[in-house]
Amino acid sequence: EIPQALSFPEYELNMPYEVLLGYVALDTVCYYGNMNEFADFLTRQEYNDTLKTLMKHYYHVVDWDPLKFMQSRFYRDTSMKIRVRHVSEGLDNLIKKKSDHSYLDYILCRTDIIAHVLVTDTVSWVDNSADEFSWAKYGATVKCKILDPIKGRIIPEVTEPQPINEKNNIPQLLRKTIADTGKTIIFDYCFGWQRKSETGEFLTMRDSSGAPWIKKDKEYIVFLDLVVDCVDNYKIYYFLRTIGFSESSTGLLYPIENGIVISPLDDFGFGTGLTVSEFKTALKNRINQIKNFIVKNGIIDNNWRENISNKTKEIISKDLTSVENEMPENQSESSIFYDKVNFTFEIYNFSEKVSIELYDFLGKKIMALSEYNLGQGEHSISINSENLNSGIYFVTIKSENFNQTKKMIIIK
Repeated sequence: EIPQALSFPEYELNMPYEVLLGYVALDTVCYYGNMNEFADFLTRQEYNDTLKTLMKHYYHVVDWDPLKFMQSRFYRDTSMKIRVRHVSEGLDNLIKKKSDHSYLDYILCRTDIIAHVLVTDTVSWVDNSADEFSWAKYGATVKCKILDPIKGRIIPEVTEPQPINEKNNIPQLLRKTIADTGKTIIFDYCFGWQRKSETGEFLTMRDSSGAPWIKKDKEYIVFLDLVVDCVDNYKIYYFLRTIGFSESSTGLLYPIENGIVISPLDDFGFGTGLTVSEFKTALKNRINQIKNFIVKNGIIDNNWRENISNKTKEIISKDLTSVENEMPENQSESSIFYDKVNFTFEIYNFSEKVSIELYDFLGKKIMALSEYNLGQGEHSISINSENLNSGIYFVTIKSENFNQTKKMIIIK
C-alpha cells in the first residue's frame, strides 16, 4: 500500500530535467487540455519526431519512479480535464500502432520494471473468490533477487527475511527503495494468462509438463507492471505482476538456460539463441535510443503545443497577479513560460523600494533585474527568458512590507 498522491504532479528538486519536463507536459495536458483535442493529436501522429519525443519523456518519467507515476495515474481531481491514466493509455496505443519497433517500444515504455532476476522462492495459490473457469483462479507468487536492474530506478521494498507461504501472507510492500543488485522483489502471475506457441496457438503459463512456468533457483528476464488492487480515499493497494495477455512466447518472463535467453518466437526481433549479455545489450541499446532522442532538423507537432500553451499562459497571467503585501500560503506553485512573463504587483504605501532578483535551481543569483523606488499603485515587471536555458528558476520580489519567491519552469 502507498498513500494517495496529495497533489499532481508532485515535483521534486532532485528530478532530472527530462522527468521534470515530462510531468510538466502531463500537468499541462491534464489540466488545460480536453479529450477531443488529445484524441485529435493522437490521430494525426506517425512515427515522427513528436512521437519520439513523447516516448523519450514517457520512458524517463516511469523509469525515474514507477510508484510515483502509478500514484499520478490514479490521482483524482475534479479540475482535471483528462486523467493521467487516459494519457498513458493513449500513448501506449499510439506507440504500439505507429512505432517502427512497435511491440518492443510498446513493452519498453509501458512496463514499470524490467530486471534480470534469480528466483529464490515460488508458491502456487488458488483464488477462491474467482470463478472456477476464470483465468485468474490459479497462479503463483514469485520471490526473486535482482541481478541486473534494467528499468525502474525505484522498486517496492521487501523486508528480509520473510518466506512466502500462501497468497494472503505475502509481505506487504510498504516502502520504496532503490533497485540495486541484490534487492528483493515479489510478483504474481496467473496460470490462465496466455502466451504464443511456435505454431501460433495460445498456451497457458505452464510448461509442457503442466508445471508452473517459473521455477525456483532459475534465472529470468522479467517485465513487470505495478497493478492497482483497490483504491480508497487515503491509500492505493497494489501488487507487481506480469502484463498478462501478451503476444510474447514466454508471457514476458524469459527463462535463461545454460546462459541462453529462451525466446522461441524472437518477440523483440533481436534473434533467437542470444546469450544473456547479448539479449540485455540489445534491450539497453534500444532503451538508450529512446531515452536520448534529440530532434535534429525535425518538426514537432506545434498545433497541440500552441493550443495548450495559450491556455497555460492564460492561467499563468492570472496567477501572477497575486503578488501582494503578504507571503502566499503556498510558495511551491510553479509557473511555466516560454519567452516573457509580466509580473504584476501592487504597492499600498506612498513609496517603496522594491528589488527583484532571479536565482537558478542551485540557488545562485544569476540576475538582479532592478531596484526601484515605486509609488502607490499597480506595477508590472517583465522577464525575458531568451538568454536562459530550460530549467527551474526562482524570482524573488522584496520590499519593506512583502517578500515573495515564485518558482518558474522555462521550457524551450
